[in-house]
Amino acid sequence: MAALTAIALATTAISAGLSAYGQVQQGEAAQRAAEYNNALAQQEARNRELEVAEQVKRQREQNEQAMGQVRVQLANSGALSTEGTPLTILGESSANFELGIQDMVREANLEAMAMRQQGAMGLWEGQQQKSAATIGAIATGVKGVGSVISQYDEAVYRKTMPDTFGLYSGRTKRMG
Repeated sequence: MAALTAIALATTAISAGLSAYGQVQQGEAAQRAAEYNNALAQQEARNRELEVAEQVKRQREQNEQAMGQVRVQLANSGALSTEGTPLTILGESSANFELGIQDMVREANLEAMAMRQQGAMGLWEGQQQKSAATIGAIATGVKGVGSVISQYDEAVYRKTMPDTFGLYSGRTKRMG
């Protein structure tokens, strides 16, 4: 009978240990997944920034061509582009072109920032999952130890196992 009780105690301890280990592994996996997803978000944000930088470069080239066409039209009409209304037209056209570029950059920067924040939030969530899993593992371990102690106590009380740890030495009867 003592052998069966010892096997039951060992099984309870092993089960609690494996459950706690599994919980820790789940937490670690959540953390690793969050780190991977964060790296992807950071790369995606960087790609968006590179993409908009290329778009800005191309847009500025197009704007220069468009401004050149405006200058040619003004010159063909006989107007001087260095003073008066033609100069105002060139200035406004240039400002409008640049405003379009700034809007494009601002939008891309907001998108990149959102991607980075999403990655950071994922890291935080992964850390929270890891912490929760660690706390769960500790609770499982404590519960397992309590269960083993309770089973051992019951087995000693029923005399199906020797009082190896001296739980009842000096006591004549157990309080029930």
